[in-house]
Amino acid sequence: MGIDRVLSFLNDFPELKGEVNRLIAEGYRPFNISVDASVNEEGVVSTLKVQLDRYSGRRVCISQVKDDTSNVFQPVNTEVYLQKTDKDWLKLKLSQKQILNEELKKSFRGYRADEVDSFLDTIAEDYELIHKLLDNNQKSFPVKADKGSVKLNAEMVGKKKFPRTVRGYDCKEVDDLIKAVEEDYRRFEQVVSL
Repeated sequence: MGIDRVLSFLNDFPELKGEVNRLIAEGYRPFNISVDASVNEEGVVSTLKVQLDRYSGRRVCISQVKDDTSNVFQPVNTEVYLQKTDKDWLKLKLSQKQILNEELKKSFRGYRADEVDSFLDTIAEDYELIHKLLDNNQKSFPVKADKGSVKLNAEMVGKKKFPRTVRGYDCKEVDDLIKAVEEDYRRFEQVVSL
C-alpha cells in the first residue's frame, strides 16, 4: 500500500496522521492499515490502526479510537514490537538457552578463572547491546520492553570479583551469577519475543 493511500485513510484522524508522518520520516514504512467500526449504546466508535516496520526489524502499531457520535478522540496508542530479526540486528552473542547449557571447566576446587572471565566478557558485551536497545526504545516510545525487565548490567557482570580457590573461582559464586544472568536473558527474550 502506498504512503499517499495510507495518509488518505488518516484524514479523519489528524493526531494519528501526525504520528504516522513522524514515523515515516524516521524510516518506517506502513505495511498494514485497518479500520474497525463498532456500535455501542452511545453510538458508533471507529478504531484506526496502522502497522509500520523498519528494516532494523522494529515493528510499530499505532492506533486511535474515535467516538463518531460526539467526534471525540482518545489519545494515540503506540506499541513497539521487536521481531525475531532483532536478534541479528542486536548481534547478541548468546541466548538464554546457551547460557543455561554452558559448561565451564573446573580446575582444582573451582572453575578455571580464564574461562569464566572470557564467558562473562561475552555476556557483558551482550548486556551493553540489550541496555542500548532498551534506552533507544524508551526515548522513542513507551514500550513494553523496559529497564525493569533486565536486572544486571555490563559492569556488574564484567567486573565481578569472585572468591578464589586454589586454582580457580568459587563454583557457587559463579553459578549464582550465571543463574541471575540466565534469568535476565529469559525475561528479556520473553519481553521482546526473541
